[in-house]
Amino acid sequence: MIVIDTNIIGTFAVIEELELLWEVFPHDQMAIVPAVQTELEAGIEEGRGFLSPVFELLESGKLLLLESSTEEELQRYQMPSSLDDGEAESIAICRARHAALLSNDRQAIQFCHQKGIQVYDLPALLRSIWKQGIRTADDVRTLIILMETKEGLAIRHVDRIFKE
Repeated sequence: MIVIDTNIIGTFAVIEELELLWEVFPHDQMAIVPAVQTELEAGIEEGRGFLSPVFELLESGKLLLLESSTEEELQRYQMPSSLDDGEAESIAICRARHAALLSNDRQAIQFCHQKGIQVYDLPALLRSIWKQGIRTADDVRTLIILMETKEGLAIRHVDRIFKE
């Protein structure tokens, strides 16, 4: 199972490429947690209509909404205060259910590495898109440009993406 954080799902939504997440992980269930859903709903209320397809994926059942158990909720509140609600809930569920996290938050990624939780960041996802033959290197460079212009991201470690 793959749990997706708000920042990753928002990035792929803004460039209208959500399907790439399923192409990279074709054999895994993809899910979000309620705190991420709340963050996405707030984004829509703030005028980020590009997030609407995420809710269509939830309605169709292609994207799952994972409810936290009592134990997972307790773990969530033991997370560092530097993590936002979506990251903390996602990590708690990943830890308890041995799932992987998709996130581009440095603190969340670092915490996952420290705790032995499998995590993929944006450069790793983009590299997989290229290395798995889902898109060409030029296509991935175009995705990076779109992410940087539409999302305002500064994608670090671009060299890591295309390193043989």
